[in-house]
Amino acid sequence: TTEANPTSIDIHKFRGIKSLGFNRISIGIQAFQPHLLSQIERQHSGQEGIRAVEEACSAGFENISVDVMFGLPLQTEADWEETLRIACNLPIQHISAYALTIEAGTRFERLHKSSKLALPNEDTEFQMFQFAKSYIPSMGFQQYEISNFAKPGYECEHNRIYWWNEQYLGFGPGAVSYFNGVRWTSLKHPKTYIRNVLSNTQQVYHSESLNLAGQLSETLIAGLRLAEGIEVERLQNRFGADLLLQVRPKLAKFMNEGKMQESTITLKLTEDGIRWADSIFVDLLPD
Repeated sequence: TTEANPTSIDIHKFRGIKSLGFNRISIGIQAFQPHLLSQIERQHSGQEGIRAVEEACSAGFENISVDVMFGLPLQTEADWEETLRIACNLPIQHISAYALTIEAGTRFERLHKSSKLALPNEDTEFQMFQFAKSYIPSMGFQQYEISNFAKPGYECEHNRIYWWNEQYLGFGPGAVSYFNGVRWTSLKHPKTYIRNVLSNTQQVYHSESLNLAGQLSETLIAGLRLAEGIEVERLQNRFGADLLLQVRPKLAKFMNEGKMQESTITLKLTEDGIRWADSIFVDLLPD
C-alpha cells in the first residue's frame, strides 16, 4: 500500500507507482464540500478527490481505499451523508471513516481551547458514526474495524498487523517500526533521512521499549478495535495466564457495564462499548 493526496498525484504517477509493484493505494479525500476542505486546510477540491480515484482506477489499481472524516468544523449530518454517498459510489474497495482528532500542539488545539472551533457536539458526532455504520455496509462494504470498511477480501492487511500488535518494519522518513518490544520512528525530514542513510549514521528520531504489561495493554487496545475482537487463546499464548489475571478486574468491570463481552473464543466490544471505546482504551493503559 502507498498513500496519496489528490493534489500530489496524477495518472502518470499512478502508473509509475503501479509499475514499481504497489497493488493498493489509499487516497486522503476527507470531504467533498469546499467549506469543509477549507476548514481543515486541505489543498484539493471535492472534484479533484473524485478525479484522483478515477485516475487510480484507470491506471490499473483494483484495490483503492479512500479516507473520509466526520466531526469536522462546521460539518452537518447532511454534509457527512453526502460525503459517504459520493465516496461509496466511486470505484473503490475500501473506505476509512475517521472522527476528527484534535492533536496536541496544533493550530486546531489552540482554536479549540479558545472556543473558536465550531465542532459538532458529541450527540451529532455519534449520529454521524451511526449513519456510517448503517449506510456503508448497505453499499456492499463490511465493517471489520471501528473506522474501517471493506468489500469482501479487501481488508487492509498491513493494518491488521497493527491491530494484532504484531511486529513490522517501516522504511523511509518518519516510518515507524515495532520489533522485539521496541518501537522506533525514523527521522522525519526527507533530506536529513537520506543524508544519514548515505553516510550510514543514526536514522532513528525516537524509540521506546515496552515491557510485557505494556505490550499486553497495546494488544488489547488495538485488538478490541476489530469487529471480530481478540482471540483469547492468542492472548494466553503470547502473554501467559498470570499477566492476563492482572487485567481481569478491568475487563470484568467493562463486561458488567455491558461494554465488553467474552466467549470461549473471543473478547470484543459490544455496541455500547464501541461508543465509549476511547475511554475504555484509556482505562486499559498500564497503571
